[in-house]
Amino acid sequence: MNNIYESGLGDELIKPENYNDEIKLYLSEEAKLIYDLINIYDSIVEVGCMHGRFLKNAVGKSKNYIGIDSSRTYIEKGNSLFSDLLSEKVQLINANCEEIHTIYQIKALKNNVKTILIFPFNSFGNINNITEAIKSISECNLSFCIFTYQCNLNATNIRLEYYRKSGFKNAVAYDSYNSIHIKDELGLNSHAYKDAWLTHEFAKHNVNIYKKSFGAIGTYFTNSNILIMDDLITQLQSLTNDEKIEFLEKEINKTIELLETHGFSKHEIDNIEQIAYSDVKRVFPENELVRKLIEYKFLKKLITSI
Repeated sequence: MNNIYESGLGDELIKPENYNDEIKLYLSEEAKLIYDLINIYDSIVEVGCMHGRFLKNAVGKSKNYIGIDSSRTYIEKGNSLFSDLLSEKVQLINANCEEIHTIYQIKALKNNVKTILIFPFNSFGNINNITEAIKSISECNLSFCIFTYQCNLNATNIRLEYYRKSGFKNAVAYDSYNSIHIKDELGLNSHAYKDAWLTHEFAKHNVNIYKKSFGAIGTYFTNSNILIMDDLITQLQSLTNDEKIEFLEKEINKTIELLETHGFSKHEIDNIEQIAYSDVKRVFPENELVRKLIEYKFLKKLITSI
């Protein structure tokens, strides 16, 4: 969908007067979540940043920021708009997501455990070669959070209304095997990928993702341990201690079963359970299932000791 942004047609998609109420809510809730991520992480990589939508927010919190966009027009606009803020730690780069793991500024962040890739406002759904992009994202070996749309009929109708109001009068939705795909003869080409397909594609690269809905039509996918733990703690808040322990025991058993299907022996799992929570990221930097098992055990131990 890069061409509609280079031609200027895509500018209509970011004009607030074209947003319906649900899109306004989506963007408001997404912004709150991204502000939280900026507070949590040291380095922010905004993929599909346009001119640098969250650059000032990151700089305001003294965070490193890299903005990536396939549109040269938007990157040039951002370089002009934020010329006084750009530095070695704050950069805008014209590149495609399919090659994100090869960008040397991104590669330099691999040793920084507090870095996250953020895909705002369904920028992920505009990528040309999605399977190559998923492979490239996975090879970055960094946390990520993909903000996109739900795939139900209500969300699709709201998207169609928004796109048509933005000048793509003949936008049509197609329900394909992997996405709800909305196209228009002017060049609009936007996907909202289905949960099962996206989970399967990332799993091919040994990346486990977690999904949560927000707003009326939004959803995000993440591999961020911090986001997953925060959500788990929120789920537990309304339960009694006995209910919390029961819930965690079920999650522990499910995770052990998954580890076994991934080839872990009982002896290896027993050894994993002895690892301290504070050592998880150091000992197992890449295995989400291992981290989840230790986190569940850690939370259960905390609750049992209360």
